[in-house]
Amino acid sequence: LLTLVLASLFCNCFLNATDYLPYTHSILGESYVENISSDGYMGDVQVWDITTDGNEMVFLATAKGLSVYDGLEWKNYTTVNTSFFRSLYYDPDNRLLYAAADNEFGAWERNEYGHYEYRRFYQNQQNDSPEIFWKIIRYQNKIYFQTRSRLYTY
Repeated sequence: LLTLVLASLFCNCFLNATDYLPYTHSILGESYVENISSDGYMGDVQVWDITTDGNEMVFLATAKGLSVYDGLEWKNYTTVNTSFFRSLYYDPDNRLLYAAADNEFGAWERNEYGHYEYRRFYQNQQNDSPEIFWKIIRYQNKIYFQTRSRLYTY
């Protein structure tokens, strides 16, 4: 089911076949396909990145924040200053969802009530030199955040 949801989101984001319908369903052979519009996942029509926690959670980075699917419903989380997230990386060892946006990066952590809270690790203060973070990876117990011209570690 998770694979089908991810494939459906990928197709919906690039084909935009269901922009005006919150959900459409079809049976193709023996597979059940569900196309989910941006209204359905509570995010922007442009999904910049998608990842999972390896179990039940699906995470989407959009211009409207972080959309989270728990297998039953979608929730959207935003931050005070930035909601335009471009890249995500889930670290199963410390259960953090690293997120990078325009001019900042940080991590989302699930609290005791099951909601996600964001902690900012870095924010670019130079308005004349914007930094757009495109990729996050983990290598040898460090997290790397990539822009077009720089690489940051945490």
